[in-house]
Amino acid sequence: MAKTYLITGASRGIGLELVRQLAGRGETVLGTARRPEDAAELRAIAGVTVLKLDVASEASIREMAAGLGGRSVDVLINNAGISSKTSTMEACSFAALSEVFVTNSFAPVAVTREVRACLRAAHPGLAAAGSGVRVVNITSVLGSMAMHHRGFSYGYCASKAALNMLTQKLSDELAAELPGSCTVALHPGWVQTDMGGPQAPLTVQQAATTIIKTIDGLKPEQTGAYLNTDGTGLPW
Repeated sequence: MAKTYLITGASRGIGLELVRQLAGRGETVLGTARRPEDAAELRAIAGVTVLKLDVASEASIREMAAGLGGRSVDVLINNAGISSKTSTMEACSFAALSEVFVTNSFAPVAVTREVRACLRAAHPGLAAAGSGVRVVNITSVLGSMAMHHRGFSYGYCASKAALNMLTQKLSDELAAELPGSCTVALHPGWVQTDMGGPQAPLTVQQAATTIIKTIDGLKPEQTGAYLNTDGTGLPW
């Protein structure tokens, strides 16, 4: 039975490929873009509903969620994210750090909060089928405290570490409200995107295929986990 997926940051990169592959296998897909009029590739995918959303704006998040009208959403993928050029202390202004934290850390919480009614709407049917709603926050291995030496940016690494903690908090609340749900922080791998660069070992097609396989296999007992792209655990 087809599920409904809501994917943020769907106009390019991993988000766009997730939309393409999920729609291609018959799922109902809602993809967001800051400027839908400029998201030609996203709009060209048959059957996909394109929603306007700027995740850095709480007003935009509320407007997008209100437009859903409480329709069921089985899987929310908080994919939208930005990089940060805060590679030195001198570059770590309040403004620079705030920008990356708003998009990478705070927005996934706000989006999840505002589409909560949609997750609730999906829950009874999924629970009856022995499954549950899934919230997947796209994080990074660079958010690992244990592996911080690999990081290139104060802001990016710290914002993903914060997202990991916020994911745990979300998982606790959603698991209590929606038994059987699964909320995880998922590292997509090092991918050939604008952010990952051409030297990355994974194509967006490879990354999206693995991400979808991992999401398909999520179990309720994994809620709150920090996972590698293949579903194995990462060190906090």
